[in-house]
Formats: sequence, C-alpha cells, structure tokens
Amino acid sequence: MDIRISFPLGTFKDSGAAFLFIHDVVKFDINVISSVTSFPDGDWFSNVDDVATDLSTNNDHIFDLHDGKNIDDHGMVSVNAVVFRREPYYNLEVFAIGLKEVEKLDYERLIKKSAECGFTTIIGMDFLKAKWQSERFVQNYITFGKPHEHLDKMEDLVLGKSFGPVIDISKNPGHEIQTYEMYLMAAPEMWFGPGSWKYFDKKLVSTFPNGIEVNEILPDVVYVKLFDWTTPDYETPEILALQKKFRKWVKMDEVEANLNNMTSPLYEVATLKLDLKDPDNPKEEFSILSAVKNIFRKKK
Repeated sequence: MDIRISFPLGTFKDSGAAFLFIHDVVKFDINVISSVTSFPDGDWFSNVDDVATDLSTNNDHIFDLHDGKNIDDHGMVSVNAVVFRREPYYNLEVFAIGLKEVEKLDYERLIKKSAECGFTTIIGMDFLKAKWQSERFVQNYITFGKPHEHLDKMEDLVLGKSFGPVIDISKNPGHEIQTYEMYLMAAPEMWFGPGSWKYFDKKLVSTFPNGIEVNEILPDVVYVKLFDWTTPDYETPEILALQKKFRKWVKMDEVEANLNNMTSPLYEVATLKLDLKDPDNPKEEFSILSAVKNIFRKKK
C-alpha cells in the first residue's frame, strides 16, 4: 500500500520533529536512514535521539527510512519505507509511505496525531495500479505498449521543448497530483483533515452517497473509502466512473485548479528570464533556469 500524508509547510519545526512524528507510528524496524545533509550516503540506523538531533541541526529538506537489508534498498517493493519531503513551492510537507506489509503502520495513532497537527489530506492506494492515470509522458506509453491515442494531450511550457506534447492528466479521473498544501486523488481510501476545509466543503465530502464507507471518524476528519485498494485493476470503466462521480460531487476539479493557481512550481519559476548578472562573470546574464540547473548539478 502507498500512502501520502500532507501538511501545510511549517507544521514541523524542523526535520528532526518530522522524524520523531513518523517514527512514533511506523511498526517496522528502521534499518537505514538517508538524507541530503545529515546522512548523504545512507547510514545504518542506530539511536533515535541521535538521528533526531542530526536532522534537527541540519534541517534536511528530505529524508528516507526503510527496513531493507542493504543501504540502497530504498525504492524496492520488497521493503517498508518512508520518505519525508519539504516542498516550499507548494507550501507543503509530505510523508510518502510504501508498505509491503500493510499492518506495519499504526493507522489509528497516525490519523489522531496527524489531526492534532492539522493535516490536509491522506490518500491510500496501490501506486502500481494507479500510476497510469498520472503518467504524462507519451514515450512511456509507447515503451510499455499501452495505447495513448485516446488520451488528451497538451503542450507543456518546459517539458514540451524536450518531450513534445504530454498527457493532460487532469482529464483522468484517477490521477494523483501534488498541489498547494496537499496531494489530491480520488483514491481508494482518503482522509480529509482539519486543514482541508479551507478548500473543500465538508458537507459535500461527508454526504457522498456512493462510497463503501464515509464517516467523520474524528472532529474535522472525514474518512472516505471509495473502493477497495486491493482491487486488481483501477482502470475499469466502473472504477473510473466512480472516481469521476466523486470528483464531481466534492468539486475536486475546481479545488485542484484553484490550488494549482496558488503554487509556484519550480519548473514554472525557472522559465522566467531575469536581467541579472552572474556574480562570477558580470558580463554574462543568467536566468533562474540556469541557476536551478547549477543547484541540481551540485547535488548529483
């Protein structure tokens, strides 16, 4: 099972606090920790307090934990793992959890602690079954032998220069998207938290008539089970119709569009040309795009 837990930026005072939050709810043995600054090459997990101190001191914008037998096992479906990311351009802090064993998470404690912190959304699904609803690159459809002619395409200001037209995933009822303060998806399982009601109508979410279960399980926390996450195929006509019906009922398309307008995604900012001088070479102008490329180059 794959889970995304979204919070507004600044929910956690630093990455050490975020680590302690998630450490308290995972039920698998953490063997490895990696992060940009504190543990750049990955390290075997030892002491909780020492790890929290290091992460707090350096305030890493990303860290990951897993129970693999090798340091580089992260990303494998054979491990239980957590990634924390801080996304300033989306005003977002998010935990992405991948579970090979669904029982390796204290869900009740997670929801309660998340509610106390004012989470926006939590979504649960099987990413491998859901991913094609969020796939933007035509070439990936071609590589895997999947038809794409029926899908709407769009020109992307940045990606189009290298990849040509991309899939307009906004037309796919099962797509997942990272947007302002939250991840959104008409997922098999969803929790709408206290922070979501600035954007969603709680009454609409609470009264959706076609879910398997719709309940306010805590004050200002509404749980929606749209369909079983273990369903073999997420792209049957019945599932897609249900997702479309849910999105329409709670006005998710409108909410998503409004939230997208509130973000400042890096790739969009990077296309703005500024009349600035390179401090190392005053004769040369540089754009934000070149500066961003340099940042990424240094991180490799």
